[in-house]
Amino acid sequence: MRRLLRYFGFKPVVGEWIERFSSVGDVVFDPFGGAGSIVFEALARGRRAIYLDLNPYIVFVVRTLVKALSEVDPGEFVEAACKIVSGRKRVPVRLKDFRRTHIDVKSLYRVNGVEVKYVLWEGDRPVAARTFDDRWVSVPEEWGLFPYWPYHSYPCGRIWYGDVPFYTKRCVDYVYEFFTRRNLVALSTLLYDIEHKCRKSTLQDLLKVAFLLILHKCSKMARVEGGSWPYPKYWIPRKHIEANVYWAFMNSVKRIANFLKKFSEYKVILGEVEDVLAGSADIAVLEGDAKETQLPDECIDYVITDPPMLDEIQYLELSYFYLSWIRKEPPFEKEVVINPNRGIDEKTYYDMLGKAISEVYRVLKDGKYFTLIVHDLPELKKEVITRSEQIGFKLIKVDKVKRLRGLNFKHGAQYECYITFCKI
Repeated sequence: MRRLLRYFGFKPVVGEWIERFSSVGDVVFDPFGGAGSIVFEALARGRRAIYLDLNPYIVFVVRTLVKALSEVDPGEFVEAACKIVSGRKRVPVRLKDFRRTHIDVKSLYRVNGVEVKYVLWEGDRPVAARTFDDRWVSVPEEWGLFPYWPYHSYPCGRIWYGDVPFYTKRCVDYVYEFFTRRNLVALSTLLYDIEHKCRKSTLQDLLKVAFLLILHKCSKMARVEGGSWPYPKYWIPRKHIEANVYWAFMNSVKRIANFLKKFSEYKVILGEVEDVLAGSADIAVLEGDAKETQLPDECIDYVITDPPMLDEIQYLELSYFYLSWIRKEPPFEKEVVINPNRGIDEKTYYDMLGKAISEVYRVLKDGKYFTLIVHDLPELKKEVITRSEQIGFKLIKVDKVKRLRGLNFKHGAQYECYITFCKI
């Protein structure tokens, strides 16, 4: 999952804890599910799983990937993507005076008659392009004077809370400003084609996932050296690339197809919570609040989770970049995170995290275990242990594990603490 799905930060290694504190056939619950690494580890070890996350973007991606494992043939998926890309010959665009016209789709990423993978920009000036045979070629000045606007809809959302900016805002004010007009045209047209030319529901959703996974790569946040968003803020590096949208999309499709092939032996059955608890489904993927899970009392055999850490990553703010393309709104008011721009301080964060821990206590069976993964920060560890014990948990063990490479180490923690409790 980690190589396929880019999310903000990485889930730690959890297989050892799943095997130590649960048994084959048990139900494992992750109330801060993120990219789904924990529940996939549980499934791979013969457990059933319940995934929950507040973020509509990541829930859509995880649910679609899980559903596709049993419903989508990788070859059919690649074929559908190829038909969408090859079927588009001309792209509708708008001129400055709002008149509609069309341009040849092949002209979008041709430099001096040669199709390119991406164009390197320095500030507002294109300087070079990378061809498909990995040569650098010069770019004429007129490349940067793309005179068209998208005909199809594109996100116009502002990265502000009314009159207060996002905590993660560093430059520009609107989502569309993170894209060149050329890529806005290509992306909006591609999304339109996905939504109107593929009628099979799961297949269309999987194509949308492939689309969502290229957005950061096709934005001005992408860099030549391959990465983008090296720290979790809205920013545009001076040197950035303008990627060929169709090339990036087909690469995304191929990665997803390889994922489906690799896990084809896992005939995962997606169901509702009651199906998982009854043993007739392997996994339930839920969108919801960890503080109010709606799960039955004492139904879970093991809980292991990695909640948002203090103010380190603003998951919903950053996911707005994706959600705006699929016309969904993030539930900011429910997010467990410190955010000074929304008036959420450290005490409020710990109170919200405490409510999530109380909910874990309610849904966990007596005598079963709960592992909370947090950064190795003295005040953070003390606070979560104290609150957990006040709720009724008994501390069993604290393990320290070297952190995997992540987006940043804002608070200086080089280790994760796996704090395991027992419900008594």
